[in-house]
Amino acid sequence: MNNIRFGIVGPSDRAHLWEQRLRPIASVPEVILSKEITTLGNVDACIILSDDEQALPIALEAIRMGMNIFLVSRIPTDRKQIELLYHTAEEANVVLQFSHWATFSPTSQWMMEQIRKPKLIHIRKDIPHSVYLNYDAPFEYLWIEDLGLVLKWMNSQVHHIEANMI
Repeated sequence: MNNIRFGIVGPSDRAHLWEQRLRPIASVPEVILSKEITTLGNVDACIILSDDEQALPIALEAIRMGMNIFLVSRIPTDRKQIELLYHTAEEANVVLQFSHWATFSPTSQWMMEQIRKPKLIHIRKDIPHSVYLNYDAPFEYLWIEDLGLVLKWMNSQVHHIEANMI
C-alpha cells in the first residue's frame, strides 16, 4: 500500500482531533498541521476544516496545487463556485470530497447508530424575525446542515425539498 502524506488546514483544536484519527493508519506516515494551505509543502491529500466563506477559495487553491481534498465545512450552495471546484478538480485529476460538521458530531454519530432510520422527516424551524435580520449568512444555511445530516442518516435519494420564508 502506498504511503499518503496528509495536510490538515484549519483551527488547531479541530486539526488536532483529525490528526489523532489519521496517525494510527499505517499508510499515513506523516500528518502536517497548518493554518494556511500554502505552508503545507508537498502533501498527497489535504483535509480542510473551515466554517466560513473562505472554505471554497482555500479548496480551489489546494486543488490548483494538485492536492486531493476532503473539505469539512458548511455545505456549499453557490452553484458557480461548486461547478468551478468540480471542473478544476477534474482538470487537475484530483479527488474532491465534501462533508459537513454535523456528520462528525458525537451527538449525530450516536443518533445515527442508536435510533432507527426514519422513512419520512419533516423539519420545521421557527426563527424570530429579529434573529433572522441579524443573521449574516445566506438563508439556506439556516436549514441545509440539518437537511444534509438527515439525508445521510436515511441513506436517502432526495425526492423534494422546499424551504420558505414566512
